[in-house]
Amino acid sequence: MPYMRVWRWKLASASLQQVEPNLVITILILGKIDQDLYVSDQRHRELGKNPQAGKLDELAEVGGSIGLSHLWILGAYEAIRTIDQRFREFGAAAENRKKASVDLKHSYERLRIPLAKLEPSSRHKATDYAFAHPGIDDERGIAWEVAKGVVISRSQLSDEFLEFLERLHNGTITN
Repeated sequence: MPYMRVWRWKLASASLQQVEPNLVITILILGKIDQDLYVSDQRHRELGKNPQAGKLDELAEVGGSIGLSHLWILGAYEAIRTIDQRFREFGAAAENRKKASVDLKHSYERLRIPLAKLEPSSRHKATDYAFAHPGIDDERGIAWEVAKGVVISRSQLSDEFLEFLERLHNGTITN
């Protein structure tokens, strides 16, 4: 249920009080935007499967959702980068949390770098496009093709970020 999604973000954001309390408001904003995009993605999936079923204004709205999803990815990446930096500063006391944040940051980089820099990420330079091609994934909604046959959705990355914060909050990732 999309309504519960914003509450999941709200609860999970508490995990950042001891890491970087100034990020909590950013996470709450990202959570609200994520919930709105999650609802839009449900309709976009339907339109992707049957574009003739959509009204003209709904079809035009897809471009706005792609733009907002693009900006959401950039904002979420910066929050993740900051969290990762704090865990590095904590040193050995945060080794497992640092590994989890690095893994999350790397999963975002494959999409974030072509969106922000118009070049492939260095880890995927041999295979990926310089420009991530936006579209609608039948299962996830707004997404980008970063290489032939490789599609990354905003909602997929959002789920990974939310689950990471929830694991921090419930203590599944310690030290």
